[in-house]
Amino acid sequence: MVTTRSRRPGQSLVEFTLGLLVLLLVLAAILDYGRLVYAGIVLTNVAREGAHYGSLAPTDSAGIRAAALQEYQASGLPLLFGQQPTVTSTVTYENGRPASVRVTARLTMRTLLPVPLPLTGDRLADQLVIQRTAEMRVLP
Repeated sequence: MVTTRSRRPGQSLVEFTLGLLVLLLVLAAILDYGRLVYAGIVLTNVAREGAHYGSLAPTDSAGIRAAALQEYQASGLPLLFGQQPTVTSTVTYENGRPASVRVTARLTMRTLLPVPLPLTGDRLADQLVIQRTAEMRVLP
């Protein structure tokens, strides 16, 4: 004997919609994480470029900042975030002469989704601060 199942006309549409919502949420999280990783890589390069310039001219803090921001502009990241990082530099001295230069690049960026904290389950605000530091010895 063959039994026939009754078909519900909207069931597959509801299942597809629920699955699509979960898939879109996962996709948004992946895109947001990718943006964070890319911003970290770019800020590392920005700090390194500033430190490289500072290793050649350690007392030129305006030049260090300009070299770092020029690297930031070349990365294409301003198109994604529309803001510039804060670039600071410090020089350490040994025996009265510049020994090394430390450059810190810091960027506050908005996230697409609220970021949950792993241990507490609380949520961060929709802004994260990414900071990278590079240090190079001053060339003689």
